[in-house]
Amino acid sequence: MKKKLLILMMTLALATVCFLTGCGGDSKTTSKSDDEVYTITCAHLCTEDDSMHVGALHFKETIEKASDGRIAVDIYPNKQMATSDPEMIEMCRNGSIQMCITTNYNSCGLNENLKSPYIFDYPYLFESSEELYAVADSEIGQKVNDDIAELSNGVITFGGYTPSWYQIILAKDKVEKMADFKGLKIRSPNSTLNVAYLTKFGINPTVVNYGEVYSAMQQGTVDGAYVAANLMCSEKYYEICDYVAEINTCPHYLLPYYNKEFVESLPEDLQKIFNECAEEYVQWIRDYCTGVAEESMETLAKNCEVVKFSDSAMEEMREAGRSTWKETADVCGGMDLINEVQAFLEDYRKNK
Repeated sequence: MKKKLLILMMTLALATVCFLTGCGGDSKTTSKSDDEVYTITCAHLCTEDDSMHVGALHFKETIEKASDGRIAVDIYPNKQMATSDPEMIEMCRNGSIQMCITTNYNSCGLNENLKSPYIFDYPYLFESSEELYAVADSEIGQKVNDDIAELSNGVITFGGYTPSWYQIILAKDKVEKMADFKGLKIRSPNSTLNVAYLTKFGINPTVVNYGEVYSAMQQGTVDGAYVAANLMCSEKYYEICDYVAEINTCPHYLLPYYNKEFVESLPEDLQKIFNECAEEYVQWIRDYCTGVAEESMETLAKNCEVVKFSDSAMEEMREAGRSTWKETADVCGGMDLINEVQAFLEDYRKNK
């Protein structure tokens, strides 16, 4: 009897120890999870003076505060992580970094079947930033975001913004009409679409990575560069250039991209905070950039001669640019998407 009682007491003691150990283990795991800091390494190519960096700083401040420090953001601006957009977005896709800010079409390089982001780069499709945002925030824009999430093999986005529009800055050649572009070697982004319509303007487009544009113009490798006005200022291209052709082909549409696996690995409460902060960031930077385009052109005018084309010269540019829509429709996935955006914009302009 005593032996049986002893065995019973030992069994109960062992069960109690196991129970307490189990509870203690769960408590320790939860505590560790709560204390863990998830770090977002964010890279971009622009200088600290550019609106891109200002936006990244806002996102950092907002999400670190909202998460009580459980999410930290380390920002590497000014080509510290990469010297080209394709290199940088590949780093974001493979998880080497968790966030990057780059031009919308760069995600298309991650999968040949991802084409819809190109829709925002068609020349003279949009007439204002407001029109861009109307499309970006519509079902059309959401479908583009969904395509990126599904086909990019690793990145997601919550929408984008534009700080300014594309112009052409020239080292020595003054251009006042489309014919004046003939034969000029102008830097083009690494985009099939950009190359197609710059060629239509009579330009000899030369692909140069963003980080090498200044030296390419300085050394005479190219005669000028096709780039957004705000970047002409932040990179101080005006130091080595005399003219800017104000042609306003399309908005410089930027998307903050995030590594999909990283976001999905966050605890549920932090995922909610992340999503809210990412969406708020887009709205905040849009508001911030409201005057950036105008300020950029004013800065350029103080340092270069900004050439405004006559109405007839601009109409010639628009006709040439729009003539490439059908020729390059396969770039964005087909003419149906271009027609859909055109129809949306027609309604938007009527009801504005």
